[in-house]
Amino acid sequence: METTLISNKNFSNLLSWFFSTKSNYVFEKEPWNEKLFSNILCEMYHSLNVKTKENYQIKEPSFFNIFDDNDYSSDFLSPIKKIKENFTNLGKKEFIVDAILHGSIGSLDYKIGWSDVDISLIIGKNSFESERVLSNLRREILSCVNYLFIIDPLQHHEFLISADITQNYSLNPSIPTVVLLNGKSLIGKKHIIHLENQSTIHQAQKRLMDIAQMMSDSAKNKFMNHHALNGVYLEEDFKNKNSMYQLKYLLAVIMAMPSYFLDACGSPCYKKYSFDIVKKNKDIDFEILEKASTIRSEWPNIMKFPFKGNEIPKWVEKELGSNYFERTLKLCNSLINCSPIRKQKY
Repeated sequence: METTLISNKNFSNLLSWFFSTKSNYVFEKEPWNEKLFSNILCEMYHSLNVKTKENYQIKEPSFFNIFDDNDYSSDFLSPIKKIKENFTNLGKKEFIVDAILHGSIGSLDYKIGWSDVDISLIIGKNSFESERVLSNLRREILSCVNYLFIIDPLQHHEFLISADITQNYSLNPSIPTVVLLNGKSLIGKKHIIHLENQSTIHQAQKRLMDIAQMMSDSAKNKFMNHHALNGVYLEEDFKNKNSMYQLKYLLAVIMAMPSYFLDACGSPCYKKYSFDIVKKNKDIDFEILEKASTIRSEWPNIMKFPFKGNEIPKWVEKELGSNYFERTLKLCNSLINCSPIRKQKY
């Protein structure tokens, strides 16, 4: 089982990279590498498919929320309809099993200018028939990436990529099933197929530990060695004010921690509901989480859309306050100490 988990992770990581603009750097310099990586992914897919077939114990289909075009008729949300049009054709050919819109754009409680676009693409078996098919699909998907940044110029990720065997037919799916079940299919699917006893507990526990380590290192080094922009990192106490993109990543990590915590405890919960549940625990220090939530709520009331440049607004500095790496570490450690994760000092 452990070998399969490692193989699934390696495959998923490579697949995500292949379908992101990060791979352009390699393929533009050495175009023949696209065929090489495409072949590797096809071989890995069919190898994993053989290993996981014996574990297929399908759960009764769980139903999605319904995507209503009328909800996305505004100019602000029009890029979602463009993405939907493109992916519907891919779904008809079964190159993608599904394209699921989730997060605040999916639940329509978004904050204009702050909320990013979360769309999970589940790549289907037909895409792994040959390196040519997989490469063509890559070009189709990457042609839609710019739509994400029209809605959120500070977006930190592109499409969230997984394959059917590592999402629907894995005991340890790439994305928690509860996240997808609170989403909406962009290609008209009514339900999602998944296995009995799926769990992302270990991934969530590791994620919390990784965040604690990252924040410990950031507090020690006075900068966050993650999500740099043009080689520039977020520094402690706003030493580099031209780093809103980097700061938004930190705030996103902070606001994701309650859902990681509940998942790590074996009670996965959709992010929007996680705050109220976790706040019932009086042993957790929520101070910086409250600050991050306030910045998210106030952003559309204060900032013009679309946000331009990368300078941190003065009101954000004032609201968040200094020493944010240490305070984020404090939140993370308090979550870890209230979870089944082995207590560990950093």
